[in-house]
Amino acid sequence: MTRQVSAETGRAALRALFKEGSPLGPLKVMAQHVGRFFQIPIPGFRPYVVFGPESNRKVLVTERDKVMWRNTDPVTDLLRRGVLVVDGDEHDQYRKLMEPSLHPSHLAEYTSRFISHTDRVSSQWGDGEVVDMLVESRKIALLIIMDTLFSKDVWDDMPHIWKPILKSIEYISPGAWIVWRWIPRLGFKKPLKELDEYLFGIINERRKRKEEWKVESGISDLLQHLIDAGLSNDVIRDQMLTMLIAGHDTSTALLAWTFALLGNHFEIHQRVVNEVDSMVRSPLLDQVIKESLRLYPPIHIGNRRVVEEMKFDEGTIPADERMFYSIYLTHRDSSIW
Repeated sequence: MTRQVSAETGRAALRALFKEGSPLGPLKVMAQHVGRFFQIPIPGFRPYVVFGPESNRKVLVTERDKVMWRNTDPVTDLLRRGVLVVDGDEHDQYRKLMEPSLHPSHLAEYTSRFISHTDRVSSQWGDGEVVDMLVESRKIALLIIMDTLFSKDVWDDMPHIWKPILKSIEYISPGAWIVWRWIPRLGFKKPLKELDEYLFGIINERRKRKEEWKVESGISDLLQHLIDAGLSNDVIRDQMLTMLIAGHDTSTALLAWTFALLGNHFEIHQRVVNEVDSMVRSPLLDQVIKESLRLYPPIHIGNRRVVEEMKFDEGTIPADERMFYSIYLTHRDSSIW
């Protein structure tokens, strides 16, 4: 049974939306006053919201076949047939193709590239200079993703692709479209087209020199796995953009928040630096990263379509309803943390 939302709570949620400019504001208000299971009471927009470890596990693991990832929204518009927005056999096929390139066995090889690209970006910083770590983290993550998964050095291309990538992230970031699906999205068509052209250029270049590249490199990256599987350029583009956005933006958010938290906790910052410099394995850096992920998860809300009735401890969601599960609210639940 869904708990009723009072008019006072509704007004408080609306105020939070305008104050914070993010769906997290009203969701925090609703969670505080209503609990872990509620339905948003907006005409034409009445999704269910669940959070808590048991509910999240049900959605993501034990009853994941009762929900669909694919929705009619800007995320699907942008990623098209990307692995994150397709279901069933198609999802499993793409995931299986991608797993070899993401296997932990590649970590040692990738680590040297992580360090190289980090040094490349940080070498541009002057002593005493103030730098925007969100921007710098984004550069590092972009260089790493494009190199390790697609064997593409984008250092010289950065001025050309920077704005299109930022616009693609903005296009799918939470906003008014969550409530009003068909709200006009101005200013996106040109940069998104430019990003598509760039990705298709990488695909076409690889196809032209496929055998030559494999002999020269001696390795098979994610792009090569997708090409060898016989996928069309359009579907390969969808997987490339999915990995670019999913891997690049989430890593950027993690790095930026971790730097911000360390900047506000000097003692912990110094201990982390000393730990890294000593090369002695210690749990502190791992703990810092996990606490950063808890406080500021890069993906704070997940969006699903319920295709078969789901029962939770607090209520039931009928089939053919939209549902959000919240990582952020779970991580901030005072009964747990």
